[in-house]
Amino acid sequence: MAPINTIERGIMDGQFQVGVIPAHRNSASLEYNELFGETMLLYCGRRHPLFEAKKEQLTWASLAGYRFAGLGYHSPNMEISQRVRLARKATGFDQESIATFILSGEFLGFLPDHYAKSFEADGLMQAVKPSQFRYECSFLSVIRQSPGPQRVTQVFHDCLLQAHGKKREQGM
Repeated sequence: MAPINTIERGIMDGQFQVGVIPAHRNSASLEYNELFGETMLLYCGRRHPLFEAKKEQLTWASLAGYRFAGLGYHSPNMEISQRVRLARKATGFDQESIATFILSGEFLGFLPDHYAKSFEADGLMQAVKPSQFRYECSFLSVIRQSPGPQRVTQVFHDCLLQAHGKKREQGM
């Protein structure tokens, strides 16, 4: 696990052969292929004021009064939280740290719905108005375009795409 720019830079300089990152701005020197998507929902912990509150009237603007835990690197998470003006008061660098902030009851934060499922089942967190406070995130494989990847890397990459039911989309 590393920030998107670290993974891309590592692929460009040959430190990494294949990466998997959330979709964002593409670099012309890399090849991107879609693998899968995740639904990201806004969550609060059991001790958060919104856990028991009525949520029908909530808007993005009304969330500005609550503390938000967000990812500390350029990502779809950072983009949406800045666009809707969530008050980031805690920074994490992976889903586990964001979940920990949410579980404290002090912060709101976005998590993949499948990741939060067990916390929800245990009554430890809940999605906050999931029909509205959500976004979709696509994950892409990344390899170097030039010089092209070694044969073993290309075969691995093709297997990765096949495992996700995808085909190579050159030029993406």
